[in-house]
Amino acid sequence: MQSLETSICRSWPLELWAGSATVVAVSGGPDSVALLNALQTISGNRAVLVVAHIDHGLRGMESDGDREFASELAQRRNLTCEIVRLSDVPTFTSEASEKTPVSEESLRKTRHRHLRRIAIQHNANWIATAHHADDVVETMLHRLLRGSGPRGLASIPPMRQLDDNLTLVHPLLTVTRSQILQYIETHLLEFRIDRSNNSTAYTRNRIRHQLLPYLRSFVGTPNLDQRLWQTAQQIRDEHQSVESAAKSWLEANRVPEDRTGIRFPLSAFEGVPWCVAREGLVAVWNDFSWPLKSMNAKHWERLRLFLQSVSPDPHPRRTQLPGRINVTMRRGVVRFFQDTLHAD
Repeated sequence: MQSLETSICRSWPLELWAGSATVVAVSGGPDSVALLNALQTISGNRAVLVVAHIDHGLRGMESDGDREFASELAQRRNLTCEIVRLSDVPTFTSEASEKTPVSEESLRKTRHRHLRRIAIQHNANWIATAHHADDVVETMLHRLLRGSGPRGLASIPPMRQLDDNLTLVHPLLTVTRSQILQYIETHLLEFRIDRSNNSTAYTRNRIRHQLLPYLRSFVGTPNLDQRLWQTAQQIRDEHQSVESAAKSWLEANRVPEDRTGIRFPLSAFEGVPWCVAREGLVAVWNDFSWPLKSMNAKHWERLRLFLQSVSPDPHPRRTQLPGRINVTMRRGVVRFFQDTLHAD
C-alpha cells in the first residue's frame, strides 16, 4: 500500500502548487487533519498553506470545540488560520436532526462560498478539501438514487476550475477512509469526532451506515467499494470525452448576445449526439448562472424533443424551462434567454 503522501503526489504533483498559496479546508476530523499534515510534509517551505475552518454552528458546544481545535492546530504548525462563524443557521440537536436536518446541499454551497472568499483574500490558487475514495463511492450511490446522469455518476472530480486563477482540488480521492485512519494512528495525530456523522437524518449517512453494509453483505465480497470506485472512475473518464466534444461544439456554434441570452443555429443540433449538445448546454447554464439543479431528466428530455420537433420555418416556436429560461426558434435560429423581469 502506497503512503498517503505518495498518493497525493501522484494525483496532485507538488510542481503544480509549489510557490503558490493553498487554502486547506480543516473541519478538525481525521480526514482534514491527515490532509493538512500530509500537505505540510510534502511542501515543506515550498508552498503557503492557509487553514480555513467553517463553523456552521450546528452542534452547539461541539462546534465551538471544533473551531478552537482548528485554530490551535494551525497555531502549533505556524500556519495562518481563517475562521468563519455562521450564526444564522439553526442549531443541530439530536431531536431536530431526525426531523428537520439542514440541507446538505445548502451547507456545501455555504462552505464553498466562504472558502472561495478566503482564497481570494490570500491570493491563493488552490482550495484543497479532504474528500476521499469512500466519499466517491457514497456520492455516486447518492446520485444514482436521485436518478443522475453520467455527470453525476462520475462523482467527485479530482480538480475543478473555479475561475482563471483558482482551482478546487481533492488530493485524497485515491485514499480510503481506513488508510486515512491508519495514517492518523501512525503519525499520532489528534482529531475531532463529529457525532452528527452517525445520524441517519442525512441521506449520505444512511448510505454509509445502512445501504453500503447491506450491499457488501448482499454481493458477498469485501471488494465492493473498490469496484464502485472503479466504476465511478470509468464513468468520469468517458464523461471527460463528452465534455471535450461539448466544448468544441459550443465554441463552434454559440452566438453570445448579452448576459441574458445566447443563440444557436438550429443546424447545430442536427447530427450531434444529444449527450454532447446537452453537456454544451450545461456549460451555458453555468455561464449564465441559471438554475441548473432545477433541470432534471424530464426537463432535458422535453428540451430534446422540442429541438427535434422544430423546423426552420418563419413561424416561431417557444417553450419554457425552470427558472423562466425561455427557448425560442425562429427562422432557423434557436435562442436561450432568461426572463429576468419575472425570474424566480
